Amino acid sequence: MAAFFAPIGFRDEIWVTVLIVLASIGLVITLGLWVFTLYKIIRLDIKTRNLWLSQVLLLFVCLSYGTCFIWIPTPNTATCAAIRFLPGVCYAGLFAGLLLKTLNIITEARHVYVPGYVQVTLFTALVTVQLVIGSQWLILVPPAVVVFVYDNGSERLLCSSSLEEIILSFVYLLLLVFVLCVTTSAARRRTVIHREEAFLLSVCVGFIIPIWVAWSLLGTVGTGRLAYEDPCLAFGLLATTSLVLILVFLPRARRLSKLSRTLHHVTFGEAQYAIRK
Repeated sequence: MAAFFAPIGFRDEIWVTVLIVLASIGLVITLGLWVFTLYKIIRLDIKTRNLWLSQVLLLFVCLSYGTCFIWIPTPNTATCAAIRFLPGVCYAGLFAGLLLKTLNIITEARHVYVPGYVQVTLFTALVTVQLVIGSQWLILVPPAVVVFVYDNGSERLLCSSSLEEIILSFVYLLLLVFVLCVTTSAARRRTVIHREEAFLLSVCVGFIIPIWVAWSLLGTVGTGRLAYEDPCLAFGLLATTSLVLILVFLPRARRLSKLSRTLHHVTFGEAQYAIRK
């Protein structure tokens, strides 16, 4: 157990510095948006049925940015376990939140409201699947650190799990992305009130796909791919999280900033609000 948590050192690669700087900026912006959103909702007495979904999605955005910090230490058993487990959970939370948002848009276009407990149950189930996949992998194949020796005699510490194996553990997430493509397309066609939000969700999913293709190919193809596996996985998570932040929450914050106490009823996001005058 002591060896599991034993610190080894810190990476000195330039990409780690860039990653941490960008993740820190994203984390600060996310926390600022979180505080601003709660302030406006409380101050204007906004009533919404899906407030929990936005807050949980913001929580997973923060968790995703925080996960980028696991690449600071040099590989050890603890960080290798985190690299296996945390990115998949973060992706599952982000994609499950986006999926529920699109489903809410579709159902509200049909004047149907899905009860909150059903949404919470569905969200929990979607994330739990990836939790089980990651946990099972950690139990059946415990993480380990290997020493890779280059032709020139230099050594490099690496996690025993390759990027290909990590991508295989993301197969369920690819299914979520496919479902997201279908639901966002349906949301754009069937909604009028939430057309802007449905469009932004479609753009978000549309950019997520090439980002995933890019980091997967860069990290698994080529003779020098061992040096690119960690940065590709890390920056893939960073880019996906930033897309959600920019295309989902920044427009939401802009709409919230325009609200005032003089309004009675406002449609904001996928929910209906009543604002005290």
